[in-house]
Amino acid sequence: NIFNFEVINSGKENMEVMCEIELIPFKGKPQFINQTGQGASSDMELLLRGEPLRFNYRIPVPPGNHQKELSFNLPAEGSYYATSTCRDEAGEVLLRNRGFWFVLEPNSEKIDHIRLKLGETTAAFAGKHTEITENLKREAEVLSEDLEILKENLDQAWQNKKWNGLSEQIDDLENKVDQYMHKVHWSSLMDYQEKSAFGLTAAPAVLKLRRDQAFPGMLNNHINLSAARNEYESFQLVVLPFGQEINVTVKVNDLVSSGGSRISGDHINISSVGYNYIDWQAAYVADKGWHPDPLIPVKGPFSIPGSLRCQPFWITVFVPRDTPAGIYSGEANVTSSDGNSQTLYIQFRVWDFGLPVESHLKTHSWDNLEYMAGFYNLEEYPIEWYLRFCDLLLKNRMNPGSAGTNYISLTPDASGKYDFSQVEKILDFCMERGLSRFSIIQMKKGPYEPEEAEKVYDFISAYAEFLRDKGWMDKALIELWDEPTSLEWKGVKSRAERIREIDAGLRLQLFAEGGPYSFWEDQSKQYGLNGLIDIWAPWRIIESPETQAAGGEIWTYFCTLARGIAPNFYIDRPAIYQRAIAWYCWMYGVDGFEHWSTNYFWRNVKEGKPMSEKWPNTGWDSRTYHHYNGEGQLIYPGPDGWPLPSIRLEIFRDSMEDYEYLFILDELLKKTDQVIDKIELNSMSQLLKVENYMLKKYPPEVRETLENTIMFPDQPEKILEVREKIAGAIEKLQEKNE
Repeated sequence: NIFNFEVINSGKENMEVMCEIELIPFKGKPQFINQTGQGASSDMELLLRGEPLRFNYRIPVPPGNHQKELSFNLPAEGSYYATSTCRDEAGEVLLRNRGFWFVLEPNSEKIDHIRLKLGETTAAFAGKHTEITENLKREAEVLSEDLEILKENLDQAWQNKKWNGLSEQIDDLENKVDQYMHKVHWSSLMDYQEKSAFGLTAAPAVLKLRRDQAFPGMLNNHINLSAARNEYESFQLVVLPFGQEINVTVKVNDLVSSGGSRISGDHINISSVGYNYIDWQAAYVADKGWHPDPLIPVKGPFSIPGSLRCQPFWITVFVPRDTPAGIYSGEANVTSSDGNSQTLYIQFRVWDFGLPVESHLKTHSWDNLEYMAGFYNLEEYPIEWYLRFCDLLLKNRMNPGSAGTNYISLTPDASGKYDFSQVEKILDFCMERGLSRFSIIQMKKGPYEPEEAEKVYDFISAYAEFLRDKGWMDKALIELWDEPTSLEWKGVKSRAERIREIDAGLRLQLFAEGGPYSFWEDQSKQYGLNGLIDIWAPWRIIESPETQAAGGEIWTYFCTLARGIAPNFYIDRPAIYQRAIAWYCWMYGVDGFEHWSTNYFWRNVKEGKPMSEKWPNTGWDSRTYHHYNGEGQLIYPGPDGWPLPSIRLEIFRDSMEDYEYLFILDELLKKTDQVIDKIELNSMSQLLKVENYMLKKYPPEVRETLENTIMFPDQPEKILEVREKIAGAIEKLQEKNE
């Protein structure tokens, strides 16, 4: 174990420094307790498993630069939290570094775990006697022998400091054991009568499947789904290779009801799940390794390496608005190049209600066309490509908030006119697809120079006239000031008053961090902003019925504000964290959700480099914003300018559709009087109170942000069960109210 130490003695005399390394052994991972702000500040808890270890060094330092490796030995495998302190000869602190978490791989623990998995797997067919089970027994014997060899090497690897090399061997064997386990489970599903180079199973969209981990749960050959009209519903078709490379073709047939109604294959999209490799420690507690995220359209045969534990295919079904309610059936088939075929049976229920095109929960996001153009080595991003980008976001119920700010100049032509033709084309396109909010300008963070201000206000005046002519005033907003400080409130107020003079109908939005903008507190009235701002978006979730009753809107957002068990968009956090976002908004009764960007991926632009040196031909760097994996990025730049969705974007869409279920149920309950039993009516009403069964509204351990709000992070299927109950209640109330 090595600690790299570097010191610069800028003087002319020899000196001596002292360095103390402290290592705190603890169990598992750090436990996130609370985040206290938008920066790095947070509270963590370590479950100690022993006393801190300290290693002290006295280091002579002649003038100049010096590097030295400080070696030390650790007593056991497991997690450690390390800090170091450097002092001068008088004992004064020269430097105390930030601590970091590292893991000395628990190889002995892993071997015991693998042995347990192997034993449980072979026990599943102990009483079976077929050709296939005999082959499985022989495979288990070979794996057991390999496992014993690795166990015998533990002490030697520790003494010779070859622990990491042993870890790689153990990981490789665990991969083989997991593949063997998949093979046994699939053979059991086939009653130990069929041979195949791969297995097939299904998984819901609320699970993220790691390619470097075993498939969670038992295998199955069917899946039950449901959706309303005008809704998308996804599931995963999972291919499990048994150790050799395979080339497969994936096909999903039409879904047909008993009455002959059909959801055609034109409404069924098939994508392969892509993976990003993350080998750095994020700015929150997360696992390293291969994480699923990009969704890549499948065209023709698909090659799957034999080393993978699984390869999911993401299947998305769209239910057209005129689809009759009922039960639809179909099949998904995976056929390998050697002719072997596996079938998954699909049962799809279409509910007897539909979702609106325009979502009731407002959304908004920024985009950066420079990154998009730079990725494709273009001077400008073509407007036709941008329409594809907007279409993808709107299909997933995320408003492209910059749709009204791109392709238009703040500078008028020689005659003093502004050219709104391109932005009109974009907004027309987006309105048809459900756009409910867009910016006409994102105003400067900070004061304008007088000449600059007049240019901006002239543009706003012209835009307001354009909006009134088109009838779009109610969907437009002005981003007044991004997260102003308490010292800037006078400038914010002055800016808002000036815009009110231009056109009182313009909707003003303010991202606020508190101070005089604590609009929910009585004292805020003295600052005179409450009547000027239409949309408040504090980073701390706020409930203010008074503001909403007066016609104002309250939005919420998170930008690095959710690092624990909480709604967030991080690639390496569970799917339920993204699925919970709109439920979280429903629980607090906010009007809108803002995510600051959908394509912030500057590390991946590589402007000027050939496309062969960019994604997907090279790996994707998930550190889109500092060390927050996927923060500000929900799409991938695909071939020929086609944007590709992430798993997180499609899961967010599911969350937004869940919100519509809640909204529809709420509206029906408001209309329902004595047409239904009171006990049943109360049961339906309880479905609207998500704080009773899904999210913690006021977690006692949280002081500032939304951490630790998800009740059952390890049971994501609960959200599907509740969704079914809500849909059933909607149908019943509709029938009673007829």
